[in-house]
Amino acid sequence: MPMLLGEQSETLDSRVLPVQQNRCLPVTHSAAAIRRSSFSAPVSLRCEYLENPLGIDVVRPRLSWAPLSRETGQRGQHQTAYQILVASSPESLARDDGDVWDSSKVRSDRSLQVIYAGPRLQPHTKCYWKVRVWDAADQTSPWSDAASWSMGLLHLSNWTGQWIAAPAESAKPSGTEVAAEEVTILPLLRNIFAWIGRCGRRRCMSAAWDTTGSS
Repeated sequence: MPMLLGEQSETLDSRVLPVQQNRCLPVTHSAAAIRRSSFSAPVSLRCEYLENPLGIDVVRPRLSWAPLSRETGQRGQHQTAYQILVASSPESLARDDGDVWDSSKVRSDRSLQVIYAGPRLQPHTKCYWKVRVWDAADQTSPWSDAASWSMGLLHLSNWTGQWIAAPAESAKPSGTEVAAEEVTILPLLRNIFAWIGRCGRRRCMSAAWDTTGSS
């Protein structure tokens, strides 16, 4: 009988010990898995101090953002690196395809006035961009929401439009000039920009109508 009890005790020990070891393993693995960046997605994206500016004339635009702490929701946490993606379309940016410029991971705590370092941008170009950052533990934040900017007319040769002016013989109120021009808009255009210049004291007004009837 004693031998029988000993055999039973040894059998029970061999069954219990592996179970206890298996229970410990997931706890250690789970502790490592929950480690994440102390930053939420960056906010307040700006290009040349502006939010989604149109028609800028800076060939190397300066980009800024604000890292945002995940724990407290307050700015000012320690950023150690960043990555900027600039794309030619919202669709490319959504695929994380920086087909205009991908800065890759840059070791820097700078988040203000970071100079665009991609290919030279052409007039009328519209760029879409986003940024993510790394914290002191080298953990990356989510990507920011998308922002954009568009390039204006950078050289005198880019001005190829026709001036709109009042006819010389037209009657006009004292001190006022009135000029109007009818423009036909092609149906396949996605974006329209008007570049307006003036001299002296002038006021410009414009109106557009949808040919389908709505205005």
